[in-house]
Amino acid sequence: MTRADGPLRVLVVCRANVCRSPLARAVLRSTLGDGVEVVAAGTHAPVGSPACSLVRARVEAEAWIPPTTGARAVTAAELRSADLVLGADRTVCADVIALLPAARPRVFTLREAGPVARIALGTTRDATRPVGARELVRRMPAARAIAWHADVAGATGRRRRGAGTTQPEGARWDVADGHLEDLAAHERTIDAVVAACHDLVDVLARVLDEESAARS
Repeated sequence: MTRADGPLRVLVVCRANVCRSPLARAVLRSTLGDGVEVVAAGTHAPVGSPACSLVRARVEAEAWIPPTTGARAVTAAELRSADLVLGADRTVCADVIALLPAARPRVFTLREAGPVARIALGTTRDATRPVGARELVRRMPAARAIAWHADVAGATGRRRRGAGTTQPEGARWDVADGHLEDLAAHERTIDAVVAACHDLVDVLARVLDEESAARS
């Protein structure tokens, strides 16, 4: 069961917990501050392994908060307590949901979360009071339906114009796992994680700032 008070708890999950999820945790922790508690884990983690060299280099270059623990396996207990679960791709999300089916409404891909949060914020705006972070997250499942409808409609329009794509439906929401591929693919993965995190931060930071101001 998620908590009703305290910092918003975000759980980031990838396959091995040595590349995508520790990087996302570093970005989110460093940019969102104390208003959000961020942890990372893997569905098939080589327990104790350190974050990969590209992640460590990027974190150091950006002066983000570095990972302090090795790879660890995601548990049903932490899925149960998380307000928001971010999977690196749809396969990871499916593995997470298989571990705890009740978590399904709170599970989003990392790339999906920012656009969905933005839609949720737009549908909850009330000039008389700020939108709380937990309220925003609670409304994200309904907002996801809007985002996916727009995605499917856009893909249909592109096909009708003869501008189809070889990507399967929904693939654009994934951050591909380039960790074991060549350097270029690995660097694309690093950049994609950072971009997806900043997209979500853009929404969450505004909500947290408004929430903090309302308490002052």
